[in-house]
Amino acid sequence: MVLSMPSPYKHPSTGMYWYRQRVPARLKSVARGKLVAVTIDGHPSTPTLGADIKVSLRTKSPAEAKRLALEAQAEFDRVWRGFETGPVTLTLKQITALAGEMYHLIREVLEDDPGEAAQWAKRREERIAADKQRAASRLPQLLIPSPTLNQRLGSWVDGALAEHHLVVDLGTRERMLVEFDKAVGDIAALVERRGYGDFSDNVVGKRFPSFAPAPVADARPVSGGATLTQLFQVWSNRLQKPKAQTIKGYSSLLQQLSAFLGHEDAGSVTAADIVRWHDSLVRPGTITHETFIKKHRAAVGTVYTFAMGEMGKVALRALGVPPPEVNPARVKLEGEKRVVGRPKHFLREEATSILRCALVAEEAENGFEPYNRAAQRWVPWLAAYTGARPGELCQLRGEDFKEIDGIKCVALLPDAGTIKTRKYRYVPLHPHLVEMGVWKFASRSSRGPLFYNHHLTSEQPWCRPCRCSASGCEKSHRSPTSVFAPTTRGGTGSRARDEWRALMTDTWTLSVDRFCLRRGGTTASMSQWPCCGKSRSSRSSKSHLSAGGGRH
Repeated sequence: MVLSMPSPYKHPSTGMYWYRQRVPARLKSVARGKLVAVTIDGHPSTPTLGADIKVSLRTKSPAEAKRLALEAQAEFDRVWRGFETGPVTLTLKQITALAGEMYHLIREVLEDDPGEAAQWAKRREERIAADKQRAASRLPQLLIPSPTLNQRLGSWVDGALAEHHLVVDLGTRERMLVEFDKAVGDIAALVERRGYGDFSDNVVGKRFPSFAPAPVADARPVSGGATLTQLFQVWSNRLQKPKAQTIKGYSSLLQQLSAFLGHEDAGSVTAADIVRWHDSLVRPGTITHETFIKKHRAAVGTVYTFAMGEMGKVALRALGVPPPEVNPARVKLEGEKRVVGRPKHFLREEATSILRCALVAEEAENGFEPYNRAAQRWVPWLAAYTGARPGELCQLRGEDFKEIDGIKCVALLPDAGTIKTRKYRYVPLHPHLVEMGVWKFASRSSRGPLFYNHHLTSEQPWCRPCRCSASGCEKSHRSPTSVFAPTTRGGTGSRARDEWRALMTDTWTLSVDRFCLRRGGTTASMSQWPCCGKSRSSRSSKSHLSAGGGRH
């Protein structure tokens, strides 16, 4: 079952969009009738809870309503968490701080123009006299009763609690009424002084501290179940073990989710949390909507799905924790569709440009090692004729070229490196490849990788010290791992590492863009790649083409 978030709806009379959500069933008994405060786009609202909660989004724009709905949902979630934590007990400092908020709010309104001071003095004297009369009377029940503290200040206390999403016990509320009454007396005295023209420093107002909620690790109740880390552990340690790069990627994404939420309690992660996580990454342009769906949500959904399955439940119970009950990733997310401005496959002129450049790669004076130039020469042609992935071809070894029943083949084997399907396959070599000399090239090569130096053990295998004859040169030459990723902005550090990772993805777009199309797809461009300290004359030039991805 796919859970969908509530959608904004248009008011039939005003045309304004509203947002509504049902009160969770577990909270109906404690939340019904309570006044809460929510702030959406800077506008405060104080709805009263019934069977649901609804607020106006103050817009008639559908797009703006969708944006504000996420903000409203976040406010609603804070309201629910306030009720779920149960009544809390506030300290005297916290109570005084809340009373101070009321004090300063009234002061800002009345201080500059308080009216006649006699009015404030008279009200104060009448109240004091009434209290003395009631205390001295033998029959106080016959006197007109004065409003109680709750009648006079209850709405102020409830408003302050709602503003901070607090639910307090009865003792704390009684103490708040007393402190709020003291604050009212202070503001009356201040306004009285201002009415007489005394605008000296307000010393009394300095007694109110700023409100600071009690520090807690997480305002959300801990479910007592498994953590995100435990879910990840049981998923990554299963018998049908995922690939190493998948484990690494999912680990990073779950850590990002944990950091975003501020806790690791897997049982309390909700669909609304995933929606907010999506919005925090997609809206500022950090990632695209499609990337979030295929990577971030997929990682969370996969780990939760396994944990909620039979094997996952057994593994979690072995750790002494119950499995989660709901998969928060099964939520419908909305985002902009990817703009497709060209076919995924290469156009004929693009493919011709790539392969023509490859023909002269071994003779080009471009500063690369022989195995670099060999990769530039043969990998594009092998990809064109075999349809293999770039990463599978870049890890080929001399012994992977085999003749089986008189047919020359290339073996794509898991022991040579990463194979997506984890299954070997033999691909016959096209006669044109043999005619061009790829078989002879592989036969005269020594055993081991053909297109990179497997002896490199540095922490940065993508660069090596310069060994050229130039005096005083301190440049680092590219290693075989960056054969399709010549750095264009100087240096061979993180840039080269990122481009090498790009090479290993299932697309030729990245590698081709850096290989030849960046230089306009001409054979002469290969001789312009830098060696040592020579600068690149066309560094600022842009790619003439942006080829689409996909295997041939």
